[in-house]
Amino acid sequence: MGAYKARDGWIAIGPCWPRITRVLNIEWMQNDPRFSSGDSRLLHRKEIDKIIGDEVIKFDSADLIELLRAEDISCSPVNTLDKVEINPQIVHNNMILELAHSLGGSIKVVGQPIKAPESIKESEFKAPPTLGQNTNEVLTQLLHYSEAQIKKVAEEEQGHAEELKKHLYKQF
Repeated sequence: MGAYKARDGWIAIGPCWPRITRVLNIEWMQNDPRFSSGDSRLLHRKEIDKIIGDEVIKFDSADLIELLRAEDISCSPVNTLDKVEINPQIVHNNMILELAHSLGGSIKVVGQPIKAPESIKESEFKAPPTLGQNTNEVLTQLLHYSEAQIKKVAEEEQGHAEELKKHLYKQF
């Protein structure tokens, strides 16, 4: 199993020995002592990957996937980002959400991977906060800081920012 380069993209292929040898017309590998057992195949993994890779590159990915699936070999194209968004399964499972962002416009985020009645609903998703947007909520609600502690943090932040600025713009 692994990811292999076809003529027009990559294909992920699941565990499939010895069926892969039939699909790729390299059945001689089944009789090769280097590949006769699971342990020997693991020991010679680089050789197997090279042989399989040399055969997979001869196919267009869609054609090879059709052949692999006919032999009940789990496989899938390794999608590039432009193809992921339009993949029928991704669309069906609502895996890419478009959310309004506070800076204007919209952003795309990954949807909830586990679909269960108790899971977060996509309608409850929010765009990520801007830098510092939720600082006060975190300090007061999560860390239970007092106003005095928050003021001290803000002063320390300002001091560190000034110190950093001096170092960044130091004359050499």
